[in-house]
This record gives sequence, C-alpha cells and structure tokens, in this order.
Amino acid sequence: MTSPVRGDPGFGGVSRLTCEQPIETDTPVAADLELSIIIPALDAAETIGAQLDALVSQAWPGDGEILVADNGSTDGTSEVAGRCGTDARPVRVIDASCAAGAGGARNVAAASARGHKLLFCDADDIVGERWVAAHCTALAADVVSTGPLRVDELNDAAVIRAHGTSHLAGPGSFHGLFEFAPSSNLGVNAPAFREVGGFDESLRTGEDVELCHRLGLPIAWNDNASVSYRYRATTADRWHQGIAYGEFTPLMMSRLSRDGVPGLPPRFAGLRQWAWLIRRLPALRSAGGRQKWIWVAAQRAGRLRGSFRARSLWL
Repeated sequence: MTSPVRGDPGFGGVSRLTCEQPIETDTPVAADLELSIIIPALDAAETIGAQLDALVSQAWPGDGEILVADNGSTDGTSEVAGRCGTDARPVRVIDASCAAGAGGARNVAAASARGHKLLFCDADDIVGERWVAAHCTALAADVVSTGPLRVDELNDAAVIRAHGTSHLAGPGSFHGLFEFAPSSNLGVNAPAFREVGGFDESLRTGEDVELCHRLGLPIAWNDNASVSYRYRATTADRWHQGIAYGEFTPLMMSRLSRDGVPGLPPRFAGLRQWAWLIRRLPALRSAGGRQKWIWVAAQRAGRLRGSFRARSLWL
C-alpha cells in the first residue's frame, strides 16, 4: 500500500496530502493518537458538513483526527471539509484523486492515519451522538465494530420500503456464510487493518464484505454506534448501485469457492428472484412497487455481469 506525502498547507490552514508523489509505507506511521476517523468523499460538498459537524461536536475518548480522503471532487468538497475542523478535532484533507474508488481512498487515508483505532464512515451520512465512543469501547478487543444504520431520517418512505430496514437488526450477513460490517459504519484496530493490506481496490463495491472475511475477526455490535444512513438520491443512482451490489456476489462466491469454503449456496438459487420480477411486473404502476422492482432487477442484472467477470455463473 502506498501513502501520499505531505504537501503545502491547504486552504484555511488545513493540512493537505497529495497523491502526486506516493511513498512506500512498509514502515507504519507512528500511532500517537487514540483514533483516526476516515471519510472517503467524492463531490460531497452538500452533505459532508453535517457529517463532520456531528463528529466534531461529540465526546471522544482520547485524542484523534478526522481524515477526509477527497477522491477527485470538483464541487468544493475539500473546502467545506476544511472549515469544519477545530484545534481539538482537527481535519486533515487528503488528495486521494489517484485512488481506485472509495476503497482506494480509504486506503490512502489509512496509510497516513496516526490513530490506534480506525473508524470509517461516509460523507453523505450522519453519525449518532455517541458513535465515536461506542466504536472505541468495542475496539478494546480485537474485533470489527459496527452498529445500526438508521434509514428513517434521511430517506423517503418509498425508498425505505424498497430497501428494507435489516440494517437495524445486527451485522450484515453474506448469504449466511459470515458476518460483516458496512464501510459506512466500521471500526477496526489499525494493526489488524494494515496486516491484511486494507480494502481490496479491485472491487467496485463489497470491499467491506471482503475485508471482514479476510480479517476473520468477530463482529462486535453496539446499538450506540448508530448512523443515519442515506440511500442514493435518484432512481438512476440506485439502479447503478444495485448493479454493483449484484456484480460483487459472483466475484466473492468465486473466491470463496476457490478457497474451499464450505456451505456455499446453490449457483442457481437466485432464479427465485427472476421469477419474482416476472410476477411483480404489475407493481411497476405504483411508486413504492416500482422502487422495489428496480432494486431487485438491478441486482439480478449485476449478477449476470459479475458472473461474466468471474467466469462462473452465480444467478
């Protein structure tokens, strides 16, 4: 993994790093802080201020920093982020424009993070008022920490019905094979993260699922580590997200199959969802039914594309 190097001070006195001259990080960065909060951001100027305000205003159980990994924004995301830090809660804006997507941006930030604990959240969500402390409490043990994703505050009812509220019940489960924490609400001790090499940058999405599998650590759930989670804003955005989610499943299943992981679901188990799409065609007449149908259809289309990429059919 490579790290950006420190550049000239940016706007507002905020420390900036640049991808232009990466350096090797075989020697870990000195971990002289309790925690580092890492936020990948791409054109998030409209939402990142609320997230940073929520982080800066709450109690932290020790010294820490916030790292905003700007993945190539053109809307002033970095400037907004730079205005949100304080002396006690500093924000470092990192140029992660050279990184491969959100996973790569997180890796760039983690390479220069100074915290013993790494907490990951997203630029378009809002963490709960005890989020930092809850993660730090859980990370007293060698675990991956997470908590509820609350969807009722930042999304309309039709979108919530389409996606459901399973994020409130407990850690995610990858087809019953293992639990995982979403990257929008994930904590891990820095040595464990660095030992496995961070997020897999070859993945468009699902990098959090894959990371948790490689870490092999228990998932610690804390109700106080809650996040108000925002679904994608438009139907087109949700369609593309659904395709990406669906594409990941065959890629991950193929890896697990090669590794000899037992208990994989049948390759054609997803045919039931294709049948559901046909039966539910009349639901396209209502807004709520249309959102649900589009979400399921996108994931099925993604399964086909992922199967092609993996050269292994998982419907």
